[in-house]
Amino acid sequence: MKPRYSERAVRVSRVLTSCFESPVTEMRMLYDRPEGPPPGSPTLGNDDTQKQMQRLLADKINCYASIEDLRLLLVSGAKADGVVTLGLTPLHYACHKNYFDAAKLLIVRGAKVEAVDEVGYSALHLCAEKGSYTLLKLLLDHMANPDKYLSFEQKDQPYPIRDGVDEPLRLAIYQRHYECAKILLEMGADPNARYFEGPQITLLDPKDTNYFKLLLEYGADPNVKSRKGITPLMKSCEGGETSFETTKLLIENSADINVLNSKASYPMSALHYAVGSGHAPTVKFLLQHGARQNLKPDSELNGQRFPPVLHFAIMSGNLEIVQLLLDYGATLHTPDGIYGNAVHLAVCFRMDAVDTVEMIELLLKNGADVNRGVINPHNVYIRSPVEEFFRRLYKYEIETGHGYKNWVRVVKLLFSYGGIFQISPASLDVRSMAVPTAKPWPSYADNLNHYLMSIASDVKDVSSIEPENSMYISAKQIHDLKSQPRRLLEQCRTYIRARIKINPNTVKELPLGPLMRDYILGITGLPEE
Repeated sequence: MKPRYSERAVRVSRVLTSCFESPVTEMRMLYDRPEGPPPGSPTLGNDDTQKQMQRLLADKINCYASIEDLRLLLVSGAKADGVVTLGLTPLHYACHKNYFDAAKLLIVRGAKVEAVDEVGYSALHLCAEKGSYTLLKLLLDHMANPDKYLSFEQKDQPYPIRDGVDEPLRLAIYQRHYECAKILLEMGADPNARYFEGPQITLLDPKDTNYFKLLLEYGADPNVKSRKGITPLMKSCEGGETSFETTKLLIENSADINVLNSKASYPMSALHYAVGSGHAPTVKFLLQHGARQNLKPDSELNGQRFPPVLHFAIMSGNLEIVQLLLDYGATLHTPDGIYGNAVHLAVCFRMDAVDTVEMIELLLKNGADVNRGVINPHNVYIRSPVEEFFRRLYKYEIETGHGYKNWVRVVKLLFSYGGIFQISPASLDVRSMAVPTAKPWPSYADNLNHYLMSIASDVKDVSSIEPENSMYISAKQIHDLKSQPRRLLEQCRTYIRARIKINPNTVKELPLGPLMRDYILGITGLPEE
């Protein structure tokens, strides 16, 4: 976050760089003063004359006038701690121009180091912003606390009353003046200073590992949250590869890996942000240090259940990270509050993704059960991924206006890993689905209906199914199901599939020829891919 500057601050910057053009004006101010008390007296001259003297002193500093000239002005009535304009003192001008000798002279003559302008900035702010290390050290040597003029926090409030003024430490870090930031911390600057958007450490660029290290060395809390609920670790994990070193540094300094950003619409931990970045080494590092994959209901989540990180990874489409989560114990069948389990998500809700088939195959190879229905946290039963897939497939063309190009590959995968499909009112009747009454016949129905009738594990009572309310199966086929027994070969396949765990590896061990193995797996009887 950029430091915030008001319009008044811009005006101050212009004032600081101004300089008189006419030396005649300077001489007239010096020698045409009204007679009055000796120089230095609080009653010297009228207000206009004093303002002119202060203006001339500031202009001399801007033009790098000699120390002798500055002394002459101070002897003639200009005040080292007097205001020039907008609350700016001569010391502001000296620090703005990085004029060390002038600043030293002003301090000796009584300039107040802690003085702030009307905006709230001191000379220390200017030195920190410009990286004037020597001047910064001079000022710090003459002040007790580099933060004492910024007591803007209201009692019992987590954020300042206003956010228009940044502390010198913030300015030094933003302008990347490392040595200035370090000496400010050494002299007592607060590493946990809060701003409107959050504490100092939450505002750092996650790629700036050195500044994270600096703040942590001086006591910054790695577990504070920004106004949006994001911790420094979440922010660095979101950066992935570019901020990996910062991620490691924060964890080494006891950053809480499993704290949640409960202010987001979807409660997320650092692991969620790492998964979203697509950087597998960051994900692995978090898992190695105890990152929790499943979000358990707790007081912070108001007792609600939310999808585990695996679901987030599946929707992100990173196969490497999904495999990594599975290697570290991700559960495939944990339901979320909306979609079902991980298999439901991959099969039914990523139909247009480029890597849909590869994602489904990865989950199946890791033991996903395509026949397991789930009851979600709202006590709603979600059918098995196989049943839900055919329901989604039926609706897909109606909703999109075109067929699903990967349907053959997905169907083969589901049945080659033990998919079970029963011909029954529950699996065929479309009246429970939100589809138009005058529904079109899906373009792939003619190829799919024979296949489903052949591989179905069972045929339940279909007498209640009306032909106009049936998915995939035609009126003639429903009549045939009611009146004719299934073929013997189909019955044999159903018997074998019910007796062994079906997947390519187990079927490969059967003493059968290649064609029969393919038939048992269910990868024959469909169009070419």
